[in-house]
Amino acid sequence: MNGPGSSQRAKRGRPRKKPEYDREQNIQDLLNRAVELFGIPFDDRDERPPDAPSISYVADELKTSRMRVRKLLITAEVFSSAMSRKIQELHKEGLSIQEISNITGLGRAAVHSYLPYEKGIYKMDELSVNAEQCRQFQQRRRACEQLKEHLDEECCYRYLWEAIRAFEDYPFRTGDVCKLRYSIDCERICFGNLTLCRDEIEKAYKKVRQIQNASGCVCDAARLSCKGAKELYAIFLRIGACCKSV
Repeated sequence: MNGPGSSQRAKRGRPRKKPEYDREQNIQDLLNRAVELFGIPFDDRDERPPDAPSISYVADELKTSRMRVRKLLITAEVFSSAMSRKIQELHKEGLSIQEISNITGLGRAAVHSYLPYEKGIYKMDELSVNAEQCRQFQQRRRACEQLKEHLDEECCYRYLWEAIRAFEDYPFRTGDVCKLRYSIDCERICFGNLTLCRDEIEKAYKKVRQIQNASGCVCDAARLSCKGAKELYAIFLRIGACCKSV
């Protein structure tokens, strides 16, 4: 039996019920799985295929709640909505959960679900699943934001091409084609048998901006009246060069 001065005294307190349980690793594992199931990132300011997996689907697969899934996806930076951005901004301003609840009308649990996990390290670069797709999503969003800041400036074509490069192989949607993709060859974009050079694209961009500024919207591709009008119209809508309604 050990004496009073022994360094091997029994530890005080109750033994852990699940000594093998690692909360942070459990969250990381769930986060990886949730991102894998969710697939394409969601941002309500951007287009997402209507048949992409929903939060409800992910929750059913993981056998957990929708709120927990949303919190995981927000932590992984693959889910962003007007409400999540608002709550996160209020939280950064120092408001308490109860104060945010009063402002938004949501319950405390719902408010928590719109905030990322704070403990541990749950960064996008550490995700083994869909990391490349998520990074590509962020790059495309930044390219659109930069173009929107310089739509009619002299440097606009530089940002136009950065956005076009960012959206290479993106599944654009047109009126009669569900998925329309292009590849880039030097300063040309290729839609299967259709090839458009940089000059043609920039002329179409200049025209779409003139129509947009004059009427506030560009209702259809016919307004462009140029080669590849249907394809370019789909691109311009997606990257924010124009909109089809006021």
